[in-house]
Parts: sequence; C-alpha cells; structure tokens
Amino acid sequence: MRKVALEHESQLYNGTIQNISAQGAMIEGLWNVPEETVLHITLSETHTITAITRWSDGERMGVEFSEPLQRGADGTFTLINSAGPGQGSVGFVRNS
Repeated sequence: MRKVALEHESQLYNGTIQNISAQGAMIEGLWNVPEETVLHITLSETHTITAITRWSDGERMGVEFSEPLQRGADGTFTLINSAGPGQGSVGFVRNS
C-alpha cells in the first residue's frame, strides 16, 4: 500500500494504492468517482502520472495510466520524470 495525492480540477484528495500493475492501479479513499474521470496522481515528490478512472465501487476505483510504468532491474517501477531529464524509481510491491 502506498499513500498518494490525487488532483482533479484543482481539487486535491488523499488515496491509498492497494495494488498496481504497469497499466494501472486500484486506489481506495475516494467515493463514487465517475468513470472516465481524469486524475493526476502524485506518486512521490518528483513523480506525477495522469490516469483515467475505469471503474468505481464505493471508496475503491480502478485507474488506467496514460502511459505504462516501466520496471527496473530490481522489480520496482521506474518512472520518467516529465518535468525534466532523468529517471527515478518508486518502490511498489511487485505485482505481475
């Protein structure tokens, strides 16, 4: 599990990633988010990714990332920092 910040139309929300894959994640903490809602998810101080809500059930939702995450050699997801050159990694639990 990882705490994240989510932004939609300049409103900030807190959520928790319960599971993650290269293509998306299940996030808890926001209630009844409509399908197709575009969110900006802050994974760390330097990494934000855009995602679209694909389903919602109570306080859980599934999102699809705008670009798939890449895995590093150690199995963590490596993100390209769109704010500038270079890469960083975010240590999520390894899911297949």
